[in-house]
Amino acid sequence: MVEIREVRICVGSYGLQELKFTGAFFTWCNKQNRDIRVYNRIDRVLVNSDWNTMLPASEVHFMNEGLFDHGVTPGCDRKLAKECILKKQIIYQYLQQKSKIKWLQEGDQNTKFYHNFLKARRNANRIFTIKDKQGKFLTNTKEINKEFIDYYNELLGKAHEEWKHANSGIIKRGLVVTEEQ
Repeated sequence: MVEIREVRICVGSYGLQELKFTGAFFTWCNKQNRDIRVYNRIDRVLVNSDWNTMLPASEVHFMNEGLFDHGVTPGCDRKLAKECILKKQIIYQYLQQKSKIKWLQEGDQNTKFYHNFLKARRNANRIFTIKDKQGKFLTNTKEINKEFIDYYNELLGKAHEEWKHANSGIIKRGLVVTEEQ
């Protein structure tokens, strides 16, 4: 099990330790019947030595299987949830206003801030990979461009030189929608 070994190496190299826990020993169950039911303790909280120094009495409480499944804790007050949402909105609005002020101060002045903003925007709008009709992933920019052009040509069709423009006289003699309609 390579994954477990990699986790153990990571935990060891960062000096992490499992936080003391209370409550249910097993935190997962496969929800099968008696004979094939499996219990396991998959939830763990890892902390470093700084954590243990600053918060020596800390512990985690695992609720019984079925009572808690990484969702909202039972008995959480709606008022508390509303307060949390409101605080998040206030913080978000504050950060938005702060970023607008920074943009107004530095945005159009050819600063490092402005160029970093442009780079981030360019990368966010760039398409790095697409899947073609055969299911093959394309990463080359020229291939991606060609695939887009081919797709939209097939979807919308190509302009044909033999197509003639519509005769406006014929169109005017047909049914016309009035402003009242």
